[in-house]
Amino acid sequence: MIFKFTDSENTINLPKDALLNKLSTASETELKVLLYASALADKGSFDENDIQKISNLDLTDIIIALQFWRGAEVLTLGNASDNKTSSTKKTKTSKKIEPEHDVPIYTGTELDAIMSKNPDLNLLIDECQKITGKTIFNLHERNKIVALYDYLGLSEEYILSVFNYCRRAYGYGTKTTIPYIVKTIYSIYDKGIDTDEKLQEYLKFMEEYNSYEGQVVRIFGIQRKPSQKEEAIIEKWMKTYSMTIDMVEYAYEMTVNATNKASIPYADKIMLNWHKEGCTTLEQAKESEFNYKKKKEQVTASQSSFDTDEFFEAALKRSYEKIENLSNEQNKQ
Repeated sequence: MIFKFTDSENTINLPKDALLNKLSTASETELKVLLYASALADKGSFDENDIQKISNLDLTDIIIALQFWRGAEVLTLGNASDNKTSSTKKTKTSKKIEPEHDVPIYTGTELDAIMSKNPDLNLLIDECQKITGKTIFNLHERNKIVALYDYLGLSEEYILSVFNYCRRAYGYGTKTTIPYIVKTIYSIYDKGIDTDEKLQEYLKFMEEYNSYEGQVVRIFGIQRKPSQKEEAIIEKWMKTYSMTIDMVEYAYEMTVNATNKASIPYADKIMLNWHKEGCTTLEQAKESEFNYKKKKEQVTASQSSFDTDEFFEAALKRSYEKIENLSNEQNKQ
């Protein structure tokens, strides 16, 4: 018998040689995933979530199967610009990236192809190696950097700026390794900082904040990394309250005098009052405290005077009562 497809204009094209080379070793799930992926070919690009929606297969099984067909060079990786309607496109309002699912893993052949089309990538990787102090990146490390450029569409300037920031902030160590820096880049990207201009503003703020936090930690004698709550308070002092370091030192002195300990939450209450009164300089803060103490003394003096008057009035009343009682007794006699 001779067969043909029922709709010759709506058939699926697959890379014949690569497919036949691996077809006999493919599992049932891998074959199903390939067929479902083929049905999505008209979208231009797709991801594992698209396949799950129409197949109800396990997401992990889908990911493993897609990796199998990538290794067989039946599939290759696209990026956000391949298809404007693709669910994998990253936008300013996209959800946080889950690297184990969303970030592509390139084969050696795919890496070579991408880098041959983008000569600047070789220079980018060379610079990243110098910044991190490594002689050469392994395949896994190169994968991570290429994904930032090819998949997220970040510029060389963006990537190098974060690498240099981590190097300046942390020196050499665990925080200037590829995993940490790449994680930092995704964290920044997930905040909607997706252009070179936004990044420069963010890094400028972070460098100022790191310096500010370091001085606060020194003032309060903290011998550890500040907790998340403490970091939030410190950032608020700098960003929202506009408290200068000399104001922080003054609040620290007031805190220790009042509590005999260096309490950031207590100092936060002091600076909240200053913020409410519009204080942004040490002189204004000192004036605010002077006025507060003066007002408190006036209230205390007023209360003391009031109490004294009441005492004399009560004493005088008792004296009158005694005189009146004595007079009544004399009259009775």
